[in-house]
Amino acid sequence: MAATKNKPIGLQVLEDLSYRLKRAKCPNVPYLIRTTYRDDNSNDLTRCVIDWINFNSYQAERINSTGRQINIKGQNKWIPGSSTRGTERAGGVYIIVRDFQGFYDWYLKFVTDGR
Repeated sequence: MAATKNKPIGLQVLEDLSYRLKRAKCPNVPYLIRTTYRDDNSNDLTRCVIDWINFNSYQAERINSTGRQINIKGQNKWIPGSSTRGTERAGGVYIIVRDFQGFYDWYLKFVTDGR
C-alpha cells in the first residue's frame, strides 16, 4: 500500500484496491495512472463509496427518493427519482455516510458480523 501523507487509512486502501484491480485488468500497460480519491465534498464521497462497493462485487447507487420538479408548459410537475426500483424489497441496506473512513469502518464491521 502506498503511504499517502495525512490521508485516512480507508482512502489509502481504496486507492490501493483501485490500482490493483486496474493492474489485473491491464497487465501489459507499463505505466498505469493511479486514481486518487478524496471525500471532502458529497460528489467525491459518493464516488468513493460506490467504487468501493463495486470493487467488492456489490451494487451501490446514490439515492434521491424525492425525485425532481420540472416545468412543462408553465406547470410544475414532479417526476420520480432515478433509483433502482425494488432495492428496499430486495433487502437493500441504506446508510448515511459523512466521510469515507466512517463508511470504511462500518463496512468492515458489517461484512465481518453479517447483517
